[in-house]
Amino acid sequence: MEHTKTPWRVGSPYRMGSVVADEPVPEIGGSDAVDYYGGHLVAESIAPRNAEFIVRACNAHAQLVAALLVADDFMSGFEGDDMQEGIDTKITQVRRALAAAGAA
Repeated sequence: MEHTKTPWRVGSPYRMGSVVADEPVPEIGGSDAVDYYGGHLVAESIAPRNAEFIVRACNAHAQLVAALLVADDFMSGFEGDDMQEGIDTKITQVRRALAAAGAA
């Protein structure tokens, strides 16, 4: 089974340490209590600083994997006249992934 679709976010500020999504999570009791949690419950009882980290990491995961694939491809080399355009495109992808992860 695929994980709950991102983006995830920190839930209601009145429900300390919850992570929520826009998509229901039927395996979690209370997932449909969207007014209470501020979205469909993914997880709760998490220290607020860790909830923020979980949200940031999960939301950036796909971009970070894509960036690593780009880096792997980049290291494999380029051929001919497409070299500079390929480098610029890949640098842009890497920087977007880093920004999504909060690293840039």
